[in-house]
This record gives sequence, C-alpha cells and structure tokens, in this order.
Amino acid sequence: MQPAERLNRLSTQFFANLNAKIVALESEGRDVIRLDIGSPDLPPPPEVIAALADSAAKPDSHGYQAHNATQALRQAWAELYQRLYGVELNPDKEVLPLLGSK
Repeated sequence: MQPAERLNRLSTQFFANLNAKIVALESEGRDVIRLDIGSPDLPPPPEVIAALADSAAKPDSHGYQAHNATQALRQAWAELYQRLYGVELNPDKEVLPLLGSK
C-alpha cells in the first residue's frame, strides 16, 4: 500500500522540530530552559489539587461537553482573540473548541 501523494506535502509538527533543536543544543552542553509546550517539574499547589478534587467529586461534573461547547465559552474565546490579537470572530460560526488540537 502506498500513502497518498498529498501526505508528502505535510510538514513536520512544529514542536517536533523544536525538540530536535533543543536536543542538539543540549548535546553541545548548553543549558536550555524550555518555555514552549510546558513540561511541569513541580506538582500544582495543594489548594489547586483540592479544588480539582472537589470539582471532580460533583455529580454534574461528569460527561462530555457538547461538540460545540457552550455559547458562553465560544463567546469568551472570541473576546480573548479580539483583545489579544485584534481578530474579530463570530463565536457561533468561527469558534470551535477541539481537544488536543494544534
């Protein structure tokens, strides 16, 4: 089986390229402080863990979100983009939360 030709046009994932550069720098003995995708080296503060546990214990906390989230969440993201990037988005037509997307 041969992969489709269009797959050859896909570029390497950004963080994979960045990681290769970091590995190269570290192999040269350089100290690299990573501020990219996040790799926590300390646990969250105890009050954060307690808040997460309290939230997880609530019976209404379990289940999947709607495929397009809530209107309030989409609106908040649209406002965030407007504030940070000056980009105006229609929260009902141009904002879609997707887990694990980049």
